Amino acid sequence: MPNAAPLREGDPAAVGAYRMVGRLGAGGQGVVYLGQAPDGRLVAVKVLREGVAGGDRFAKEIAAARRVEPFCIAQVLDASLGGRPYIVSEYVEGPSLQQAGRHAGADLQRLAVSTATALAAIHQAGIVHRDFKPANVRWRTCASRGHRRSILTASPATPAR
Repeated sequence: MPNAAPLREGDPAAVGAYRMVGRLGAGGQGVVYLGQAPDGRLVAVKVLREGVAGGDRFAKEIAAARRVEPFCIAQVLDASLGGRPYIVSEYVEGPSLQQAGRHAGADLQRLAVSTATALAAIHQAGIVHRDFKPANVRWRTCASRGHRRSILTASPATPAR
């Protein structure tokens, strides 16, 4: 089971079609839950605080995040602008850079190159990652090659002006 805190009193049991399993974190924009999709896969569900969506801004941010190459970020799977807005993205299993601690040698080089590549792809899509920090960089093992790569989490992104 992923490292999620238990749900708290007042947390939703479900958001849209997604059953809430635990809490992954909370910040200024809202609460991120570990959810389970109808097909059984785990997802990250970010429920925005009231007033955060701000008109069509949220829709633009979702569209911007969907333009990024899929190997770089936790992919947006679903979103709702009605009622209490939320965004669903793939759940990225693995330690965050903050949890993984220091790296050295080739491991550090792989981390640096894959993180820089992810940021370059995000910028190439014309957006800026608003929450780039060690807690939002995950190490995911690539099953086909056995090496690890950085995946940027946290959303949505802001279209560059």
